[in-house]
Amino acid sequence: MLFVGLAMYAQEPQVLVLKDGTVVKGNVEKLPDGGARVTNEFGDIFEYSADEVSYAGKELSERQMKKQQKAASARDYAAPMKGYKLFLEPGIGVGSFPYNSTYYPYPMVMFNVINGYSFSQYLYVGGGIGLNTCVQELFIPIYAHIRSSFIKKRTSPFVSASFGYAFAVDENYRSAGFADIGLGICVKRKRKGEVWISLNGEACGTWTGALLKVGYSF
Repeated sequence: MLFVGLAMYAQEPQVLVLKDGTVVKGNVEKLPDGGARVTNEFGDIFEYSADEVSYAGKELSERQMKKQQKAASARDYAAPMKGYKLFLEPGIGVGSFPYNSTYYPYPMVMFNVINGYSFSQYLYVGGGIGLNTCVQELFIPIYAHIRSSFIKKRTSPFVSASFGYAFAVDENYRSAGFADIGLGICVKRKRKGEVWISLNGEACGTWTGALLKVGYSF
C-alpha cells in the first residue's frame, strides 16, 4: 500500500481542458481517435471525444490555463473550418438604370441563396441563385461564388466575389452577365454559423450599383 501510494504521489499531475472551458483533473489517457479518458481521484472514469477536447496533458499554471482556454475559445469560434455551408443573403442599395440612353439612380433590392463547401476559413467555394430587382426590372442571377475570411477570431474581415449570368424575367429586358465584389465583417457563432455585413459593387443585367448586404450562414 505504501508503494502504491508513493507511486501515485510521484505521478505528475494531469489535466484535461474542454473547449467550453471546463477543467477536469486526474489521470489523463489520450485515445487513438483524438479524444481522452480521465480517471479522477475517486476512481470515476470519464471519456470525451476529439471535438470536445482542447488540451490534455500535465497540469498548467493559472496563467497557462487562461491562455489555453482563450485559445480553445478562438478555435471554437472558427470551427467548423471545413464542410458544407449555406448562405442566406438579403440586400438593399442604389443602382444605375438606363432609360432612353440616360442612366438614372434607382433603389435596388435583392435576395440570394448560396450553397457550397468550406475548405478552410480562407477558402469557401459555392454556387448561388437569387432575385434582383431595380425599378420594374427583375433578374434571376445564377453564379459561382468564392469567399475568404482573414483571421481566426470571432470577428473577422472577409472578401467575396461572384461571377455568372443574370436572366431577365421580362422579355422586354436583356439578359446579361452578373458580377459582384464585396468587402465586409463576419461575426462567428461559438459552434457553427456566422452573421455578417458587407458593402458590394454589383453588375446585374443592364444595371450596376452599390449594395449593403447582411446575412447568415450555417
